[in-house]
Amino acid sequence: MRRFISIPFLAILCLTLAACGARDVYVGPKIEAVSYSEKVIEIGQPFDLFVECDSGRIDVYKRDENSIKLEVTSRVRGAAKKETLEKQLQNFEISAESSGTSVTFKSKYRGRIEKPFDTGIELGIYVPKKVRSIGFKLGEGRIRMLDDIKCTLKADIKTANVEVNRFEGLLNLKADICTLRIWNGRIYSGSSVSVNMGGIYVKSDFAPNGTYTFKTGVGAVELYAPKNLDATFESIGNVKVNEFPPDGGHSKIRLETAMGDISVFKY
Repeated sequence: MRRFISIPFLAILCLTLAACGARDVYVGPKIEAVSYSEKVIEIGQPFDLFVECDSGRIDVYKRDENSIKLEVTSRVRGAAKKETLEKQLQNFEISAESSGTSVTFKSKYRGRIEKPFDTGIELGIYVPKKVRSIGFKLGEGRIRMLDDIKCTLKADIKTANVEVNRFEGLLNLKADICTLRIWNGRIYSGSSVSVNMGGIYVKSDFAPNGTYTFKTGVGAVELYAPKNLDATFESIGNVKVNEFPPDGGHSKIRLETAMGDISVFKY
């Protein structure tokens, strides 16, 4: 009895064997390679800071110095040999430049990123007390502002959560996927938050006679405002709770969600 082997099958088999022989295959658990650097930049006050990063976990702190301190940990994780991962660390392009009262930090990974959370930086930013503005442009990761801060805050985010301990100032945030949490503070007129997917949770006072917008496509909008706040809430979406009267306030706060609940509480 004759047996026939498909020519296409033989071709695929040969290509597979050739590919396996052409590279060093690593079998084992994920390990990581790490590099660390820090930089201190003397800066006049008030100052402007801009941070651009494709993948990073960013923490912001206050310090009693007339300088900005940047602590950068670059990290690559994967199922590969240690020396291979250490070589991949060289694909990070990181820069920190200052001009007058402005500081710009940029980080970009020039190699192939198979899993974003396995390749990125951890950035600790220590800033003086007098901040004029902080801007973020972040691909993936998270932003945490762990100390009280007063400034203009702008953020352009692809996929990252943002958590702010106490904030006072003008806020403008745009994001594709993001959960925003502000635990306390005072937000200025003209502030806006627009998220395609994610929740918005804000506890804050609001400047009088102002206009504010908090909008998400998919997610909840939950707002805590002072009980004596002179404001009218314009809600677009399913209002679950609103402890304020429907009209009569001088400030206008617009809350919107296409899929989720809107809740407004007094404190």
